[in-house]
Amino acid sequence: MPDTFLPRPIHPPVRAAAGTRLGVLCIAATLAWMPGARATHMDVTLDDLKRLPAYCGYTLRLHRTDLGPMPPGGGETLRKFEERVGCGSLWHYCSGLRDLNILGQFGYALAEFDYVLPRCAPNAAFKPEILTNKGRAFIGLGHYKDAVGVLTEAIRRDPKYVAAYAELSKVFLQVNNLVEARKILEEGLKQVPDSKLLQVRLGRVEKSATQIQEMREAQKAVNEARQGEQD
Repeated sequence: MPDTFLPRPIHPPVRAAAGTRLGVLCIAATLAWMPGARATHMDVTLDDLKRLPAYCGYTLRLHRTDLGPMPPGGGETLRKFEERVGCGSLWHYCSGLRDLNILGQFGYALAEFDYVLPRCAPNAAFKPEILTNKGRAFIGLGHYKDAVGVLTEAIRRDPKYVAAYAELSKVFLQVNNLVEARKILEEGLKQVPDSKLLQVRLGRVEKSATQIQEMREAQKAVNEARQGEQD
């Protein structure tokens, strides 16, 4: 498999153990009380695989025979990939990505990401990506304080991981803190000056700030006019 299979450069994993299936059952049982939550792993379709990273087609096929056979040498390819990624049990991560990006089941996605993170090597370069998606799940649930925590950790682990800055700025935009949103994006651009994503996000923040200032000035003018009429 070509290196384009890899989302980013990476390091050494803890391999998935035989307890993986038990872990799935535990997650499902824990979340059974949540409104609208359901075990979604068994519902994965070939169409879902097209919308997930390429490696998910490999790791999910290890557990789902109805998704078709592994490509020749796929097991070894996946083993090497996990070694480079530094994280085991990646089929849980892929299930979490499906819950997050396709189904919008944020609580279930969080459980999957939390299952994988302890199964990563301490300095695994894949952790910032997992933490950033965990932050996105927190944003989806409206848990903004938690989102700030994990996204800040993602940036600490990899100061050049652009997606973490973008998502962290989104948190502050959700609570109308344009000053902090701008600050985060500017910090990201110091690390990665040519990031189109951060440039676009910063442009939107600046536009919003300008619009708010114009509204304030217009309201101030109206208030002054009313005060003059009363005088």
